[in-house]
Amino acid sequence: MTELETVQHRIETRIAQVCGHLNVLHAELVALTAESLTTQAWCGQGIISAAQWVAWQTGVSPERAQQIVQIAQRASELPVTYTAFSDGLLSIDQIAVVAKRAPALNDREACDLALNATVAQLRVGLSKHFFPPTPDPAVDRRAG
Repeated sequence: MTELETVQHRIETRIAQVCGHLNVLHAELVALTAESLTTQAWCGQGIISAAQWVAWQTGVSPERAQQIVQIAQRASELPVTYTAFSDGLLSIDQIAVVAKRAPALNDREACDLALNATVAQLRVGLSKHFFPPTPDPAVDRRAG
């Protein structure tokens, strides 16, 4: 192994470790957000949404705060994916795409894809083309 390859390997290994820690900490933030949703601890004078409260408490953008709230709301519907996230295997960007696009019944498949795809690939892979929306039983009854 050349000196450059050794340096690259060291840096890449350390990046993977740091990202794993960040993923675990993001999962903890999502868990705290879920608790605030359950207990309504986010409610307060002048606060109009849980996402606004998350943005205020964390300093993240309103878009990221909305993603955190959406992940918290879907965590129990996506146990396989959420476990991978809390174990540090998925980033907040990856789970945000899954929480936004994956039906609960495809949790395992969505997690498998997330573990092996970039965020851009995940957006395409979880599009309606691959995971069509679950049919609405009310619409089916009217059609029949």
